[in-house]
Order: sequence, then C-alpha cells, then structure tokens
Amino acid sequence: MKEDWKNWRHITKLDPDKEMPKESVADIVTSGTDALMLSGTLNVTKENLTQLREQVKEYDVPMVVEPADPSGAIFDGVSGLFVPSVLNTPDPTWFIGKHSYWVKKDKNIKWDMVVPEAYIVLNPDSSVGRV
Repeated sequence: MKEDWKNWRHITKLDPDKEMPKESVADIVTSGTDALMLSGTLNVTKENLTQLREQVKEYDVPMVVEPADPSGAIFDGVSGLFVPSVLNTPDPTWFIGKHSYWVKKDKNIKWDMVVPEAYIVLNPDSSVGRV
C-alpha cells in the first residue's frame, strides 16, 4: 500500500449506502482526519462505492476501501483495501470464508494494496452485528 497507514491516528468511515450532502462531506474531509474509509455493511455495491469515491476524490486525503464482501472491492482510485476478519463471530464466513472465496474467484487481486485487519464487533445490535 502506497500510504503509510501505520502513522494514521484518525480514520473517518463513510458508508456508500448513506446519502451525504456535499457540505457534510467537505466538513468531514477537512476536519483533520488522516484518511477516509469507504465502508458499509449493507447494500454496498461497486456502483455506490465508486460514486462515493468520486464525491471525495477532489480532496487530498488518502482513501481506503473496507469491503464487507468481495463483490464490493474496488482498487482504482483508492490507496488500499482493508480486509476485515471478524474475530468474535460464531460464523466462520466472516472470519475466513469470504476471504477464501475471494482468493479462489479473483486472480487479479492487487496484493500490494491489501491490508488485513482484525475486526471486533462491539455492538451486537448494529448492522454488522446482525449479519
């Protein structure tokens, strides 16, 4: 990954499935955040992810994608791909299942852009906690 993410102290998550006024995006991006993480649990598609990326690309802030599913992974126009493994899930799909499916299916993964990430769900009532 071309950005030095280990030095980031603050990352702001933006959900591609949520409408966000241009003014709100500007406020968030210029707040001093070190990077933007384009990520969501439900209804994230390459289309709405690309649309969000286009909305924030004019700002000089690194962007990474954190796909909940391999079908939501994009590499173009982002600094990296943070791939979560949910550590406290009872369902192995979210720990390794989606990952192995993705590796078998997609032979064009840009491994130099991938950062594995440990993910712990703290709120079982959140979208990620319910899937």
